[in-house]
Amino acid sequence: MGSLGHNGYGPDRISVSASVAPFMDRITSRLRGLMDLMDKLQDLGLDAVIKLPKVAVVGEQSTGKSSVLESLVGEDFLPKGSELATRCPVQLRLVRDPAVEGFSAKLGVTLNDLKPVEMRDLPETIRALTSQIAGKDLNIVETPIWVEIRSSNTCDLSLTDLPGIAKNKLKGSDQPENIEEVTTNLIQRYIQDKETVILAVVPANIDVAASDAIKLSKRNDPEGNRTIGVLTKVDIMDRGTSAKKILQGDYIDLKLGFIRVKNRSQADVDNHVSVRDALRTESEFFSKHEVYKSMDPALFGAGNLAKKLMKISEKTLSEVLPELKDKVAAKLREVEEALQELGSGVPDDRPGRKMLCMTLMQTTAESINTFVMSRLPLHLQNVLREQDGVERADEDKDEYEVLGIAKIHDLFENFAKKVRSIDLDKLLGPAELARQIRNSRALELPGFLSFEMFKDLFKIPLKALDDPTRTVLADVHQYVLGVSYKLVDQSLAAFPQLQVLVQQVIEEYMGELKSSTDRKLYDLLKRQRHTFTTNPSYYSATQATPGKEKAVSAPTAVPAQSWGSFGTQPERIYSNPSPEYQIESAVYQVDNRCLMSTQGMPSYTNASAPAVTATDSQVSSLRHKLHTYFKIVTDIVCDEVPKTIVTELLDNFSAELHRRCVAKLFERDHPEEMVEETFDIADRRKKLLKQRKILNEASLLLSSSILPR
Repeated sequence: MGSLGHNGYGPDRISVSASVAPFMDRITSRLRGLMDLMDKLQDLGLDAVIKLPKVAVVGEQSTGKSSVLESLVGEDFLPKGSELATRCPVQLRLVRDPAVEGFSAKLGVTLNDLKPVEMRDLPETIRALTSQIAGKDLNIVETPIWVEIRSSNTCDLSLTDLPGIAKNKLKGSDQPENIEEVTTNLIQRYIQDKETVILAVVPANIDVAASDAIKLSKRNDPEGNRTIGVLTKVDIMDRGTSAKKILQGDYIDLKLGFIRVKNRSQADVDNHVSVRDALRTESEFFSKHEVYKSMDPALFGAGNLAKKLMKISEKTLSEVLPELKDKVAAKLREVEEALQELGSGVPDDRPGRKMLCMTLMQTTAESINTFVMSRLPLHLQNVLREQDGVERADEDKDEYEVLGIAKIHDLFENFAKKVRSIDLDKLLGPAELARQIRNSRALELPGFLSFEMFKDLFKIPLKALDDPTRTVLADVHQYVLGVSYKLVDQSLAAFPQLQVLVQQVIEEYMGELKSSTDRKLYDLLKRQRHTFTTNPSYYSATQATPGKEKAVSAPTAVPAQSWGSFGTQPERIYSNPSPEYQIESAVYQVDNRCLMSTQGMPSYTNASAPAVTATDSQVSSLRHKLHTYFKIVTDIVCDEVPKTIVTELLDNFSAELHRRCVAKLFERDHPEEMVEETFDIADRRKKLLKQRKILNEASLLLSSSILPR
């Protein structure tokens, strides 16, 4: 290699290999080791599981992307033409191999399927393979083509040449109408990963900031930390203009900077100007340019672009590879968990399939039993939380966090609150009690209350227990049914026929149990019609308080204007009621008078007044007895209704579900046919098994390699 001029440009700069050879000697062993390891990981297919570092070449159609790549290689190898030279991603692997004279090439649709190709035939072979993959009508597809080129005159790099951003559908092609969106989305999928270096190729004869390549790069790399700008077509800029401000970073902020290159023109290609001759022309152009000749030569030429890319590749690989081992381990755990959820698949033989049916139903029944009878383990809690994918408002989250038997316990607590909140005074107010006392009178001495009347009155609050009792049964039934369905969906997701069978059994059996439980609850409430108790609280609350009984004093007449609303004048209303009706608390006294308004009622004299029909003390006494007895009954109902539901509904459901599922299964002539997997499940398992194989091999490879620190 001859000496360089004072600006770094020399006449012997005729190939990338010549300009990077001293640099290659310094870093090639380290970079080659890193790239060999990365190549082996790519050979395993790890890039399909975990995104690996890459350099993606991005630009609009016909911006010179392919020519930039050929300058890096040092030889023609890509198809030429006026229409869409790149119609699918080209994964280019350059290997500097001193043992290879000239160039050797391989081509394939996967890394494991590379076939040797003569270098001179490579452009047409790529064109033919592109047509095979993407069709002959200029369509653009995402399936990549892999190209490997070895030479002693090239550099160690791995790059991805992406299809150019297309603006409009080409006439006569089978491209979609939204071709710009299709190409943009394809490019974005490649460059969105933070380990991907973006090589944004922009023609210098347009507004660089407005180019689609720069805008797309900025969208995925806002800070410009991993984007290199490559300016092409410098020889057709307007006279008197230059890209000095862009190259110096004064116009667009890219941390990795810009480099200007001069590619071959279409006329050069048509005239068979070689890449080496073009590199010599490039060197002479920049060394003689009135603006560029005084600038840092590292900003110009394909050789300096190769150096920059190799430095960046070495830095990226050195940073990423040590972390890759942990990423592989984490992904492997994720895949193992997914495979465990899917199960091991379906046996080929009939006995094996029958046994699988039995195992699946037992596992499903155990999950449901766990939900019904005990605290839910974390994995089942997660199933229920994620079952509908609905994002809940903050105020709903606490309620939704209560799951399983804890949720059922809450339903029982709410039931008890509703029962105990029944307002007896709204059902049987003092006026109604006074009316009932009056209507219960026969030809008898005054002062006695009818027990038959008490029993009839008590049917009214007893009826009020009906609705909350039936509601809590319906709520528990619906909750258990809904959660059971979801657990079946999760346990038997791979076997829709078996899923339907088990859900049918659950629906039918839960319906039977609900009906039988409803009858038991009806009997429970029916028994409460028998007004009897030995509960000491009733007697202590309804008997007169010892030491407070007083002798009946002479009667005190009440003025006529204070008479009650029963349509009669009381014969006598005593200020002190009989000890028989005296009660401990004054809460149950109304106002020491009769209970209804006297407005509009006739007045009577003492001589014409009829016999009294009800006194405050009688109403208060009756009310107190009803309240006391109703509390005893509600305590019984609040305890016995949940116990009945648990015993009759939940216990029986838990105990019998598995047996009923097995019986339903073997009603069929061929029960083993119930475990036919869906295509989606089988395909997912196949992909996961492939991923596990790749990850295990990658883990072994990384463990046996000495990674840089």
